[in-house]
Amino acid sequence: MTSSHEVQKAVFDALTAAAISDVTTIRDTPILEPSPADYPFIQIGSSQTIPLDTNGSDGTGDDGVEEFFDIHSWSRTTGQKQIKEIMSAIYAALHHQNLTVTGRPSVLCVFDGGRVIDDPDGQTRHSIQTFKITHRS
Repeated sequence: MTSSHEVQKAVFDALTAAAISDVTTIRDTPILEPSPADYPFIQIGSSQTIPLDTNGSDGTGDDGVEEFFDIHSWSRTTGQKQIKEIMSAIYAALHHQNLTVTGRPSVLCVFDGGRVIDDPDGQTRHSIQTFKITHRS
């Protein structure tokens, strides 16, 4: 579990390096009352950790871990074009990427699913993409 924050940093670094068009900020905390100037933005949201507990059954003595990270993005442009372009850029930055994480020699990130929803304000498109990150010590 101690590597979870390091994995989150690797996700943040990959998204930042992607320089996603029009995105004003990438953060790991919500913007409670975003102003129009805040859009579009990305938030690294909830995560879930599932131990694989291989306990050396593969002869290595290493335990594996699967972590699921939700990546949220918000847009206020008319229609879904911008939010889907942001989703595509996030996908390109993370899917099938080997992330660099201190103390973890093998870290693979894959897309697990995603969706776009309209927020109740009638103006905001909100996407949620889930990525599975498998790693071992």
